[in-house]
Amino acid sequence: MCGSIDATHGLSVHFVVYVINMKLSGFSLFRIRGIEIIIDYSWFVIFFLGIYVLAETGTAFVKMAAAAEKDGLLLIVDSGYRSASYQTEIIKRRLADGEEPETILSFVAPPGYSEHETGRAVDLVPSDASFAETPAYRWMKANAAGFGFYESYPESTADSIPWEPSHWLYRTLEATR
Repeated sequence: MCGSIDATHGLSVHFVVYVINMKLSGFSLFRIRGIEIIIDYSWFVIFFLGIYVLAETGTAFVKMAAAAEKDGLLLIVDSGYRSASYQTEIIKRRLADGEEPETILSFVAPPGYSEHETGRAVDLVPSDASFAETPAYRWMKANAAGFGFYESYPESTADSIPWEPSHWLYRTLEATR
């Protein structure tokens, strides 16, 4: 998806990141890889190419991505907010593909239990175990906490919960101090 939209107030915004329900004031402008990103801190959700997260999460992620870019890395979000009904559809789809329920539920949280339903979780690309072998994962391990992001299911929990190196949760900076 590329192009631009008129934000109705004379601002032209490329829509790699596009904000829902634009208002007249409270905008912040970020530029990542030449792409303009406008965020109004009072909005509830922002939109990353079809991926929704809470505004606070999105703002923190954009700042973190800008810092990663300064270190030569590109952080790409593969998944953000998911509703309980979407979680149900994931499970149904995997059942239809012939997977056993126990296997599915060891990797997919049942509806009502996914961190994605909070609007604070993101999965980064590649959104599988191979993310652990990328420079982006090493950068996240060293820097993400400074932006309020934490690996929800680190390798140390692998005996009880599958390790999910691409899954990161925003806990707010205030909650981490």
